[in-house]
Formats: sequence, C-alpha cells, structure tokens
Amino acid sequence: MLALAALAASLTLGIGLPHRDAALLAIDDLRSHGAPIDVANPPEAQVVVSGATVELKPAGVLLNVAPSDRQLVAAAYARIAVRYGSRVCVLDDGTPAGSARAELMLARAPDARRASAATPGADAFVEGCIASSDATFVAAQQAMLFMGPRAADRLYVSRLFEQVLRPGFDPARIDSLFGDVYEAAPAPLARTPAVKAIAREYRARTGLAAGDDVLRTYAAAQIAAQAARGPKPQYATILGEFSFGRDGESRGAGVRIRKL
Repeated sequence: MLALAALAASLTLGIGLPHRDAALLAIDDLRSHGAPIDVANPPEAQVVVSGATVELKPAGVLLNVAPSDRQLVAAAYARIAVRYGSRVCVLDDGTPAGSARAELMLARAPDARRASAATPGADAFVEGCIASSDATFVAAQQAMLFMGPRAADRLYVSRLFEQVLRPGFDPARIDSLFGDVYEAAPAPLARTPAVKAIAREYRARTGLAAGDDVLRTYAAAQIAAQAARGPKPQYATILGEFSFGRDGESRGAGVRIRKL
C-alpha cells in the first residue's frame, strides 16, 4: 500500500472512462488506509484518470501506464527490420487511431509506403504496395499486425484484409495457414499474489474478471493519487514501480511481439 505520509492532506481526483470501477476500487482501497481522496467529474479535477492514462492539469501532461503506440510501433519495426528488411508497406484502416499508428511507422521506417482503406479505389495500390515491400504493417484501431510478403499476399488474395481493416476485427481469427503474422501488443501482466488479490476484489465488486486493462487502470489511480502532490521520480503501484519520460511514456513498458 502507498505511503500515507504523501497523502496526508485531502486531494481530488477526476475519474473518467474506461474501467471507472477499477479506478474507484483503487481509491476506496487508499481511503481504507486513511488517504483523504475526493472524486470529481474530470473537468473539475486537476488530476484525471482515464483508463491506463493519468492527465496532470493544467500542463496537460499524460502519463501512460500501458506502452504507448510509439513504443509498440518501435518494437514492431525493430522486428520487421531484422526479420524482413526496411521496405514496409503500411496499411491503415481509415480510423483516426489507425491513421495515427500508420504515421508513427512512416516516421520510423525510412523506406515505407502507405495505403489506406479509406482511399476510394485503393485495391490496386494496396496490391502494388504489398508486392514491392519486404513486409506489411497493418495499423488498425483494434490491433497492430505485421507480416512478410507471402502472408500479406495470401491475406490480400483471400480478401481477409478487408475484414482485418474493419473496426472490431479479432486478430485471433487469422489462421496460421496464411503464414507468419505477428501482433505488437502490451506484454501480459504478471499475476503476483498482490495483483491476484486486487483481481478478486474487482470480481467481487463488479462480477467481472480483471483483465490487464483493468489492472493498469487500478495502477493509474494509484499513480494519480501520488502525482496530485507533484511530480515524483517513481510511483509505487500494485504492478510495481513506474517512472516516466518527459513525453509521459512509461520507462521499461513491456511490449510483446506475438505470433498469431
């Protein structure tokens, strides 16, 4: 549990979405140990928890408990460059999130080309993009995937790319018969005894299982309670110690490259 000396005076946190119940559970746990914390609507608070992100106002600094998209793209490109080469076909699904992820890959990959599902008549360009590249990176709202030319060609010919580029697509639907397809995603959290105890609390409170996003939100609320007193070099949470760079990215954030 956090040192209560740092939380001696009353503070107010704003709690947004998603996983609001996880943040409220963390606050209730802190209150049970004597921390005087009030909850307000996000616009009225100087420190706001929104999922795994902590916003520090008025500066607008965002602390990300989960790996950022930039960190995920960096890990994906590092694997692409070693396994396939530097020429990357970057496909996005036309959503704001997908487009932003595509821009991150374009900024990192010196020999990248881009095609978007939002562009009318893009089929011919997509086919040429895949054929002339060492690897294909799919920047979608729900996932970041990459693959070599053989797998990309098979996915394209089967028209599965049309489904991959639709919001809500589950990457687990990609069969290994298409070839080697990889996903860049946050690494799974270790289920320590302390984390398991919080997961049990969350299930008892909501009737739902505590996935990694829920646990990161719990940790974000713990960080918010400490950050409300001013910046710290490290923040103690149920997931361990966190520190952040100037850009708000978590140092040492775990990224997993998973073969589907």
